[in-house]
Amino acid sequence: MTSHVVQPMPSVLDKIQKSLQTPVNTIFDQLAQQLAASLAAPADAPAPAAAEKAAAPAPATKDSSAALDFVKQAAPAASKPADNKPLRLTGISQEATDEYNRKLAQLKQHFFTELNHSFQQALQRQSRRLGQALAELQLVSHDELEFQLVLSHVESSLLDNFRHPLTLATLRLEHLLKRELNLGQVPIGPVTLGRAFLAAIEPLQLEREQKKNILLALLLNLKRYYGSMLDSANRLLIEHNILPDLTEEDSRSRERAEKTRQEARDKRKKMLGVSEDSDDEQQISAEIAGFISQLKIPESASQHVIQSKAGAPRISKQELAARVDLIRAMPVTGDDGVYRKLDDTAPLAQQLGDKAQLQEYGLNPQAANTISVMSMVFENLLGNAHVPNEIKALLTQLQAPLLKAAVQDELFFGDTDNPAQKLFNSIAEASVSWSPEKNPEHDFLYKKMSAVVDKVSNDFDDDYLIFDEAIEDFFTFKESEEKKTSQLENRIVDRETAQARLHTAREKAGKHIQKKFGHLRLPDAVRQFIDTTWQQALFFIYNKENDKNSVAWQDAMEIENSLLANLRSKEQEDVEVFMIVLEEKLADAGIEASEIERQLQAIESALGAGHDNIGEDLADEDDSDNEDAARQAEEDALLKDIQIGSWLRKLDSDPPIKVKVAAHIKFNDTWVLVLRNGMKEGTYTSQQLLELIRNGKLEVVSNTLLFDSALESVISDMR
Repeated sequence: MTSHVVQPMPSVLDKIQKSLQTPVNTIFDQLAQQLAASLAAPADAPAPAAAEKAAAPAPATKDSSAALDFVKQAAPAASKPADNKPLRLTGISQEATDEYNRKLAQLKQHFFTELNHSFQQALQRQSRRLGQALAELQLVSHDELEFQLVLSHVESSLLDNFRHPLTLATLRLEHLLKRELNLGQVPIGPVTLGRAFLAAIEPLQLEREQKKNILLALLLNLKRYYGSMLDSANRLLIEHNILPDLTEEDSRSRERAEKTRQEARDKRKKMLGVSEDSDDEQQISAEIAGFISQLKIPESASQHVIQSKAGAPRISKQELAARVDLIRAMPVTGDDGVYRKLDDTAPLAQQLGDKAQLQEYGLNPQAANTISVMSMVFENLLGNAHVPNEIKALLTQLQAPLLKAAVQDELFFGDTDNPAQKLFNSIAEASVSWSPEKNPEHDFLYKKMSAVVDKVSNDFDDDYLIFDEAIEDFFTFKESEEKKTSQLENRIVDRETAQARLHTAREKAGKHIQKKFGHLRLPDAVRQFIDTTWQQALFFIYNKENDKNSVAWQDAMEIENSLLANLRSKEQEDVEVFMIVLEEKLADAGIEASEIERQLQAIESALGAGHDNIGEDLADEDDSDNEDAARQAEEDALLKDIQIGSWLRKLDSDPPIKVKVAAHIKFNDTWVLVLRNGMKEGTYTSQQLLELIRNGKLEVVSNTLLFDSALESVISDMR
């Protein structure tokens, strides 16, 4: 059973859904054309392309690897729709073609029904009641597993080719829906569209291999159109003013977060002994239950074990969950009235024995070990020196609700997207940027975290909907706070970037003039021109192009060479042409017309006099920055851990403060650090940051998924 809170479809989502109709109809119709063209091809026609060969059915006695090559290699990665030239396909019979054409309208209807369901699900907060979770798990057939394998390869292929526009669309949809979405929840994501195409072919009364080949052909056409579908979705979201100013760094940050979550999912499966490619929830549930039941709690962890009395009556999951409620206690607040204090730091298992008298009941191995694992997870948290005590006090309030979920939910330990764990990790993640305020009453982040934890702790019974609502509430708060601070951050970064660019351009122009002309014996008029007007022109060019390899800069170098050549021998160069080119370059650089005229007259007079003893040119400038090359190894080590958006702890302050990396300005190799409120803390070069790290005055604040890392540590220690 699930609980739903249905919301009306926002107009932009409705428009996105409608925007998919044309490309999806085209995908289905193009396949009909491709099938007809393939059947019409003469028997002695040349062998089909690799894509066509791969579409042939795999032998019944083997897996689908040959057909999967079709998905991974055949389709172009272009973001524009391919032309309508039909592709020839093989491996699809006349009977399958007739069945496809006969039910084409029905297939489209099934696709759009499933797609609409996905859009509606994106709008709904939904959760299963824990007592009925196992009963709802469905056994996946062998045929369905084969189709799921095909879809997983398609998802991977689409992600590889269209990750950036998909990430931007996901960020905008999360903003619209006020919650984070995993890939399976994005209504225009590869997982969702793959499910819709799988639902579409359901009415086909065909053998498995024929249906699979039709599915593969549809997915090939999807890959050809997917880029334009995402572009359309992003355009509609921007038109509705939904995060119109997203940057490359926003995309990279979201991709890093998704990569971290995916790595956590894979690591969790491996750690719990779950089959890597398993999508059968009943099988996963059984594997996790078996793993937890067979864990051997070491003697050194006896404080985390409930020692039931001999002959004690067995307790049901529901009764156990009810007794877990007995360990809940009122939070203890410090003298400031805001920050919480760690009250009972006894192991969770010990609290259950003291307050819930669980030793009076018999526990099955899975329930007993679940309690022990959760007890050790929270002990790991309390021992984490990087988590402030004020945050630990909040997270330990979640002991009871998380344990209640764990003892009732068969998939709890195997599900990294579990709402209870997601809320725990969200609070922990927010604490990465948190440090106590001088005036606690103004610490709105801590107050919000406290309110969210209190609501879950008090209201959670057996429905994850409470956690979903808390996650949405906290997500909305964080987004609102980040919007305020990001506006201030952006202004600071823009100002620092502009100043750095100006300083760098001025420095590059000055160094170039000094190196190329400083040693030469130039006429006074030419020297005055080089040191003032020409240096100003070079400053303008470099400030605009920021590249000595640019056409504009190289043109300026040619003008300089021509000037020197004309000074040495007026017969070597066409002075008249040179003066025209110089005038144009000065005008392009924004030099005033009167100044140009004055300088040209002086230069022309100097050139007419002839000067063959001005000195020799030095070797060409080495554009490589030797200083950068010398410290490259150190900077690489630094940049590995410090990225835009990461948080650092400055230990040279009393008390230590946390600062965010707002930007890395490459013009002058400067890092801009800001406080949680968006105010500038300071600017540092890479060398300065390295020096702080070497002296133990700066460290990167870890932003791992706290529940995942604690669980991994506990399981690893037991092994």
